[in-house]
Amino acid sequence: MNDNKYDFLNRLTELDDYEIEKISEDFPFADKSAKKRIAKLCEEKLDMNNNKDEFITDRKADKITKTPWYRSYALGIAASLILVAGFGFLAIKGLSRQGTKDNQPENNDFYTGIVTETTSVTDTITTTASTTDEITSQTTTSTKTEISTTDTTEITVSSTTAPTTTTTAKKAAVHYSITLPSDANGKFIITFNAYRDGNFTAFKSKEITFPYDQNFDETITGEGTEKVYVMLENAITWDSGIIIGNYVFDYDSGNITTEYEDVRKAFEDAGAFRDYTQSDFKRQSVNEFMSMLNGIRGIQDDKTWLIIAEQSVSLLNWSMGTTLTNDEIISAWGIYTDNWTEADFDSFRHLYQLVYDEAFNIVTNGNGELLAQLGYSDSDFNFVELPLEPMETIKALT
Repeated sequence: MNDNKYDFLNRLTELDDYEIEKISEDFPFADKSAKKRIAKLCEEKLDMNNNKDEFITDRKADKITKTPWYRSYALGIAASLILVAGFGFLAIKGLSRQGTKDNQPENNDFYTGIVTETTSVTDTITTTASTTDEITSQTTTSTKTEISTTDTTEITVSSTTAPTTTTTAKKAAVHYSITLPSDANGKFIITFNAYRDGNFTAFKSKEITFPYDQNFDETITGEGTEKVYVMLENAITWDSGIIIGNYVFDYDSGNITTEYEDVRKAFEDAGAFRDYTQSDFKRQSVNEFMSMLNGIRGIQDDKTWLIIAEQSVSLLNWSMGTTLTNDEIISAWGIYTDNWTEADFDSFRHLYQLVYDEAFNIVTNGNGELLAQLGYSDSDFNFVELPLEPMETIKALT
């Protein structure tokens, strides 16, 4: 079936891009001279038609027939002009679309319905982007972007924060060494003291006993430089506050600068050269034994392991240096526990067991972190051979 004129008009008004480009190539847009030539031809043809008869006589019947309106020459000329103008308009429109198409960005630069934003931030931010073709409004801030749309999709943009560099102070050490007087007597404690956190504190100590010890060597760890006071204490008479020397410890280089030092005078002031009698030594040894027992009884909380470890170190030092025999220990224990109740014995038995067990732990396992808080290290006790007889004697008594 042939297409009617309405189908033809619809096809003219619903052309696709290809047909428009085809028409524009086959029928280029008429210029001004071409329009004048077409108009002149139309006028000449109109004059020719005006000279013809408008009526036709039928030989069979004297009937006059009028020419149908759709066969009018004027209407044909007008339709021709409309058609030419339509082709010209479509050609111009095709060229306009072609120019727009040529100016469009590439696919990687043009997005439909998707907004992509790259934002440099230090924290994770949330960007709300449109999923439709129309964006109604957009508000931008330094940390968050919101785009108002009908339907939105939440996109989380994560940022990478620059790594943080933590500088830890370097731990270093110096080696401190002095020669002890060969003619000294007694038991002494050498302590290392410094001003730390606004307080004058003893941060390390070590016990020596004459005539067994002739040299004193100790490795001290620390940071940077620090002024250190090395002091002496008599473990029997408890004379204390006696200065052996003042030094500047440079832990990073391992050097020690001596500001003052007089080892012999310090031991002399501490009573190391007194002419002790045998009874004096026994009395001092008994006082030292009872002082050690007082320390154990002074433990108030059996869960305070630092206090327990402190008394365990005291027990080890006493056991290695006491001059008391087993019989003398038993005799001194009887004097010390005179007038004790059964509850006193039960309490001391419990506390002594804690101290005794921790002393074994220090010797066998080290526990360097706990010892460092008391001013000691693993090497101070790793040479001890257990069991020590004085410790075992007290355990039997309890």
